[in-house]
Amino acid sequence: MEKDMLKALVGFYSGLQTIQGKWAERCESVRDSLQGLQNFSEQLGHVFSKEIDNAEICGIENMREKLAFKIDLRMEEEISRIRGTIQSLGELNQELKNKLIHLEKVRSGVFVNDPSMKEIVQGTPSRPRLNLLLEWAIDAQHYYQQRYTEINESFKAIDKGKRETFVELMEAFQRNTWLHAVSGKRKNSMRSVKTLPINVYF
Repeated sequence: MEKDMLKALVGFYSGLQTIQGKWAERCESVRDSLQGLQNFSEQLGHVFSKEIDNAEICGIENMREKLAFKIDLRMEEEISRIRGTIQSLGELNQELKNKLIHLEKVRSGVFVNDPSMKEIVQGTPSRPRLNLLLEWAIDAQHYYQQRYTEINESFKAIDKGKRETFVELMEAFQRNTWLHAVSGKRKNSMRSVKTLPINVYF
């Protein structure tokens, strides 16, 4: 039982560290696309702005429509890249959720009163007690699910003609606080999860 529990804990937290790194990489990878979309949105607004109604270029037949079409194509390319990144984040979330389900399944199958489980249940100077590790695991999964939900909702709300919707999406990708996903009583736990030294605990 002790070995199974330790194996499940190591599996979850080592997986969590990997997912943390991948999340950061993927969120950073869309920065240029998001900045580009903000610029394109501004350009799109200028194309149909009344301020350039008398500009020479507006005298060319269908020129505004042609420019808008080219900008729209570029925006679709960037949006497609971001959509793929969000799908990838969803896959990472599912991977973490599966690890949590496995961890909880192993926990439900062990007897905490078994003498061999004493060190895991009570913890050691270098490793937190079992119930705290389980709480951190739940908090971590909730956190990434909440981040994914915020990003996905912001993505669904984008409007090519409204630059602020792309600003909000960028903020959702960059939002990196562990306090958004948890209630007050879990705040300290979430701070600990963020810097959890797995190589020391296990």
